[in-house]
Amino acid sequence: MLSKKELERYKRQLILEGFGEESQKKLKSSKVALFGLGGLGSAASLYLAAAGVGNLLLFDPEKVEISNLNRQVLYQTKDAGREKAKLTRERLLSLNSEINISAHAERLQETVDIWKEAHLLIDCLDNLEGRLFLNNKATELQKPLISAAVEGWQGYLYTYIPQETPCLNCIFGNKSRRAEVFPVIGVTPGLLGLLEATEAIKYLIGKEVSTKERILLVNLETLTFKMVKVKRNPQCEVCS
Repeated sequence: MLSKKELERYKRQLILEGFGEESQKKLKSSKVALFGLGGLGSAASLYLAAAGVGNLLLFDPEKVEISNLNRQVLYQTKDAGREKAKLTRERLLSLNSEINISAHAERLQETVDIWKEAHLLIDCLDNLEGRLFLNNKATELQKPLISAAVEGWQGYLYTYIPQETPCLNCIFGNKSRRAEVFPVIGVTPGLLGLLEATEAIKYLIGKEVSTKERILLVNLETLTFKMVKVKRNPQCEVCS
């Protein structure tokens, strides 16, 4: 049952046609692991917490830097030097104290035992190596993975569902690594992070996600959005 406080907090989405209390209960009982608390993770985590996802597992080993602040809207100038994971937990609980949030500053490869029971994985990382590691573990553990990445004014969004859709290795496995420091305008990860949260909410309440077998390509400089059908690589060493 939803409490009186929850009914008040979420009433605008509870009255949404096709949503209602059953969808809110599904969000409340869900466990979501979110990897990376930078520009993408700032936006995604805020809106997942606001929507009432009941259990959030947050992962990021880094500390806040001044150069993060053009896009990582969870943080303030005074936060420089603080751990992102712990700080994000504080900020999200101040937004919604009705949910459970755990914060983890370990390196990605050391956290699998913590999140292997999650219902959904969300990739907000800023590097291909970590993204493909998550993809491999999602395949091994049969966990759905929502992924986004950005550079400059552009980005993509994709949802990988093991045994149903092509994996990230099918799409990006032959890509080379980009520079460690890459250009980005702050609104790009903001928008893509919101879209990740949108697809996550849809998946958790049982609605069809829009980026299943289709990758959304976004260009904010020209304000264009394009859906591209993707196919499984029959030689993929991860999912084929």
